[in-house]
Amino acid sequence: IVYLYPDDMNRLCPYIRDWDKEKLLSLVDFTDKIVLDIGSGTGRLAFAAATTAKKVYASEPADRLREFMRDKIEKEKISNVVVLDGTVESIPFEDNTFDIVMSGYVLGVDYSREVANMERVCRNGGYVVVCEGESESEWHRREPLIALGFECLHYLSKAGGDCYRYWKKVTKS
Repeated sequence: IVYLYPDDMNRLCPYIRDWDKEKLLSLVDFTDKIVLDIGSGTGRLAFAAATTAKKVYASEPADRLREFMRDKIEKEKISNVVVLDGTVESIPFEDNTFDIVMSGYVLGVDYSREVANMERVCRNGGYVVVCEGESESEWHRREPLIALGFECLHYLSKAGGDCYRYWKKVTKS
């Protein structure tokens, strides 16, 4: 396993460097919501959501990345983001806890089970949001997510690559 520092990721991955948080914030209304970002990494999605959300929980299994996010929280005096350990396979929260559950680059081992776990912690009427990156290799994710009821937004990034964002309203009986 190779770990990249955040500055390396920005340099080597233009879709992260050129990422526009409005592409996330325009999918669903984050205003005053309780949000979970699974596999938060450097917190790109979590910090974007935190600009309007009431509270954001950034779940990340890698120690260094959790440390990076905590340093950013302290440095930028961000008061509505909580960093914790966790994965999509083992979300450390009770059912129906969040208004929005989101991720980027964490799905792919077993879409049905992973999405079901995300939906488990999402409240009825809430949303599951999946933000994939920019690359032709991401196209394979489209069909399984569409089959699970997700809507899809496709756009070209500033670097000219294909980007996909998926969202699904959670309906529980």
